[in-house]
Amino acid sequence: MAVSYPSDRLKKVLLRIPEDMHAALEKSRKDSGRSSLTAEVLARLASTFPDEENWQAIAQNSPAMQLEKRVHSLETRVSELEAVLSPQHLENMPERPSASTLMVEQIRKRLKT
Repeated sequence: MAVSYPSDRLKKVLLRIPEDMHAALEKSRKDSGRSSLTAEVLARLASTFPDEENWQAIAQNSPAMQLEKRVHSLETRVSELEAVLSPQHLENMPERPSASTLMVEQIRKRLKT
């Protein structure tokens, strides 16, 4: 059976950086006590990405996502109501913008103020 090492799961990346940046990374590596330049670069990269659970929570609670959910809910409700109404009743109804169009117009007005 082949022996597996943690480094087997890592991808190799050839990275070209300016000499002064390399020197700054090397200094930072020494100051932080990291064993390699790779460890320093990985630590710095990892700090720029929010953890996945936190990112998902932020995305789900963003105003844009809340509006998207609300628009979807309204569109679903309008479709359900249209399914209940008879075709003749729908034909006699005056033409009006969709719920999503009205919602977008309201959002635009709020953003302008």
